[in-house]
Amino acid sequence: MSYTNRGKTSAKRNNDRNPKVSARDCHTLQKIVSKNHRTTAAKVTAELNIYLEDPVSTNSLRASQV
Repeated sequence: MSYTNRGKTSAKRNNDRNPKVSARDCHTLQKIVSKNHRTTAAKVTAELNIYLEDPVSTNSLRASQV
């Protein structure tokens, strides 16, 4: 869709910002989700924030597309 409208190959750009969730945090996130696939994003965020030094929001997790 983005390519046909604007001629770009990628719809989303990172703008060289550091990701809010590191690769290690993504691995922890995958463990949490694999335990219960039907859990809500709010519950996953709450459980993940136990392990993180800097808490993240639900929107950050949805944007990471694990």
